[in-house]
Amino acid sequence: ATGDLDWLKRRLPDLDRALRYTATHPMRWDAKHGLVKRPYTIDTWDFDYTAGRYPGLNFQITDDTFWGLFHGDNSGAYESAYLLAELYDAVGEPDKSAEWRTWADGLQARANALLFNGAFYTHFHKLTPVTFPGVDEAAQLTLSTPMALNRGLATPEIAEAVLDEYARRHAEGRAFAPWFSVDPPFPSGSFGDEKLVAGAYINGGIFPLAGGELARAALVNGRERFGVEALETYRDLILSTGETYLWYFPDGTPSSVETSTSPEAMPTDGWGASAMLWAFVEGLCGIIDEGAGFERVQLAPCWPSAGVREAAVDLSYAASGAGFGYTYTASDARTTLVLKGDADVQAQIQLPEGAGPATVSVNGEPVPATKEQGYVQFDAHVAGETTVEVQHGA
Repeated sequence: ATGDLDWLKRRLPDLDRALRYTATHPMRWDAKHGLVKRPYTIDTWDFDYTAGRYPGLNFQITDDTFWGLFHGDNSGAYESAYLLAELYDAVGEPDKSAEWRTWADGLQARANALLFNGAFYTHFHKLTPVTFPGVDEAAQLTLSTPMALNRGLATPEIAEAVLDEYARRHAEGRAFAPWFSVDPPFPSGSFGDEKLVAGAYINGGIFPLAGGELARAALVNGRERFGVEALETYRDLILSTGETYLWYFPDGTPSSVETSTSPEAMPTDGWGASAMLWAFVEGLCGIIDEGAGFERVQLAPCWPSAGVREAAVDLSYAASGAGFGYTYTASDARTTLVLKGDADVQAQIQLPEGAGPATVSVNGEPVPATKEQGYVQFDAHVAGETTVEVQHGA
């Protein structure tokens, strides 16, 4: 937000040490597979399966803990390593950056080879043998799955398969939206709390947190309409009650104090709202800050998929005032953007369906551009107000 590289450089040793702990400590790292491990929890949640050995929810690691490999930990570690590498690049330490990129690439290869099952990421690869009665564990799709796409662990081919799997399950109609915490859920009460029935909270509840991640993943991976539909569904949910809810039952009933297992989690907590906002800003509005203070911007708005022909977007950081924005106007023959900011922009502008060959001008001057899969791609430097015109015929 501020571009304060001196402050950042002082923090980097702490970040480096934290990630090395994850990648080395025997309670966090499985040396045999070279992947992050954890107890048998539901996705990323903080209580584990004890097979009835503990009365109630268990938050402790013991000699009886069932260990395994969870995709969300490894996609998080992968993204963390790449972010750390980018930070090292920013402060002029390319050797450390290269070290973490190499580590991340190895983790990606191992995780995808072991945890991707051809359609989605297997929920829990067991290191400790345990049988969970009453559910087909191999079929379970869980909350952190779309995060693997947004964090970069998934290859383009994996991303395509995962999004197809979500679309397939959505078409089955077992829930109003495919924002599953886990599908299918575990048998009611399996984790030691009678409130944790199938379809409630993290045991099969429908989370806007997952929906926002799914929407963002769809919008940036060629499933734009699927992503827009998630945003539209969430907008309608908010309009129907005037509230944003942490989770919903599959039939659309919102969470409540009475149905939650967590006394700290209010029914209207905003985790899902933040994820949906992220999908709206980076996915639909299409602004991704690739540097500090919007000095390098990836611009990829998807307004045609939403049926929108006019839009105005302005983003800024409160900490520094740095910002970027645009106005957008589209017709059958032309798309015009007036960009505002001070940035080097990599643009990928979605064209209306059926658009013909595209040409691009920046402040009236033609610029090189390519058209691919319904988008026109070009680079531009924005200084103040900069007008981009895309001519694409009808």
